[in-house]
Amino acid sequence: MKTPKKTNLDLAEEIGIHIGDGSMNKYRNTCLYSLRGHRYDDYKYYTKFIPNFYKRIYGIKVHIRKWPDVIGFQFGSKDLVMFKHNVLGLPLGPKNSVSIPNFILKSKALSCRCLRGIFDTDGCLTFEKKSRKLPYYPRIIISTTSKKLNEQLVEILKNTMKFNLSTWSTTYNRRGWNDIHMVCIRGEKNINKWFKMIGSDNPKNI
Repeated sequence: MKTPKKTNLDLAEEIGIHIGDGSMNKYRNTCLYSLRGHRYDDYKYYTKFIPNFYKRIYGIKVHIRKWPDVIGFQFGSKDLVMFKHNVLGLPLGPKNSVSIPNFILKSKALSCRCLRGIFDTDGCLTFEKKSRKLPYYPRIIISTTSKKLNEQLVEILKNTMKFNLSTWSTTYNRRGWNDIHMVCIRGEKNINKWFKMIGSDNPKNI
């Protein structure tokens, strides 16, 4: 396995992808990293982009599989999981309090690439009807169960990058259901700014 430097822009994007679709844990005899997205919406992203991307960053060959509702891969590697956990600071197990690592936040370039990875996995580009018959008004929405991540997104997008945005949370009063925190950017000017500064590698957003 290759060990990328923290200043690697591709690594920053991969951290965003991990924050959105990734999970990992350490077991008695192995360590397992998984990455899974929507089977249909993310099909091209996972089959065309993800394998080459992970090969370029880590020098690993991943095999994309399809499950009933998701598409992705599982990769058993102690070196990969311990690098992500001990060096990058990403959590083992549940991600309800996952956050962007501090070394990413200190760099605008790294933050932009990390945001791209988060958008491509936990975000979407949609269009509203507003007062017209057909949807035309663009908006980007990023949703997460991590309150800390949501607060970081607001700080970066609103205070650092000067986006106009709105944010809200949906609370589920059911056992085992997590609150969902949303960040929304609306309007053609904001969307154009997003794709100029941050961009996307997921075909569903392009």
